[in-house]
Amino acid sequence: MSRSRRVTRRIGLALTLHNHQPVGNFGWVIEETYRTAYLPMAEALERHPRVRLGLHYTGPLLEWLAAEHPDFLERIRALTVRGQVEILGGGWYEPVLASIPERDRVAQLVRMADEIERIFGRRPGTAW
Repeated sequence: MSRSRRVTRRIGLALTLHNHQPVGNFGWVIEETYRTAYLPMAEALERHPRVRLGLHYTGPLLEWLAAEHPDFLERIRALTVRGQVEILGGGWYEPVLASIPERDRVAQLVRMADEIERIFGRRPGTAW
């Protein structure tokens, strides 16, 4: 194969962005991160519908977004409906799953899956 053919071949990239805020973080810190990171990313995705990626939000951040910016969650939901974004599940409180009892692992994964389905209308098929 010639060098030019190798350079022009299409490359696939699986990209997932992880969005996390710890339990008890200051609201102003989360708000600043929302304004400078979470919101601009959503706006960029809306402007570029051919860009597809996975998004993961931890439970405490989802709770904060639902209380402070429910419109943002609706925008992300719209991106999932059009097939541009896949929401990944995971442990609700971002635990190291291998280090907690099985019943707690299952409970955290199920809680996150239930909330993702409620918020975004689709149960996650993968986890962070």
